[in-house]
Amino acid sequence: NVTSTPSSIRVVGYDTRYVKVSHVDTFGGESELAPETGISVTPINPVTVDTTPPDQRTDISYTPGVGQVTVSWTNSTDTTNNSDIAGITVRYAKISSPSNYTWVDIPFSFEEPISTANITGLIPLSGYNFSISTYDKVQNRTEYSTSTQVTTLADTTAPPRPVAPIVA
Repeated sequence: NVTSTPSSIRVVGYDTRYVKVSHVDTFGGESELAPETGISVTPINPVTVDTTPPDQRTDISYTPGVGQVTVSWTNSTDTTNNSDIAGITVRYAKISSPSNYTWVDIPFSFEEPISTANITGLIPLSGYNFSISTYDKVQNRTEYSTSTQVTTLADTTAPPRPVAPIVA
């Protein structure tokens, strides 16, 4: 089994490259280097780097439930700036005091465009601040939307009736 791997590469200027090639077998034995070969190449223009975040979602709304909140939004129809959307991050923090927030970020993959996210495991009848951000495939991210206060609903379900004790 023989594979070819470059043994050494020397770059001279930007238009000529010299390559020496050898063969290495499975046991690490290496052949003599092939004669130096010059290859004329044209330098590649600098690659354009995507630094533009996708558009922020609009019409963001929050629907409270018992121990949960459903976040809904409208996706942008602008395909120019939204062709590479990777997901949405929903951020929330329990309101405990005006300056004591502990933010929790929950990313939702955008494999197929989604327009709702269900945040569960919250404390019933408690206040939370919510906002969302959109990110693309190279992690460009929009600013988080304006924080909105939402209070989850109270749990009005009665606990189950206790079972009578058994006297032995």
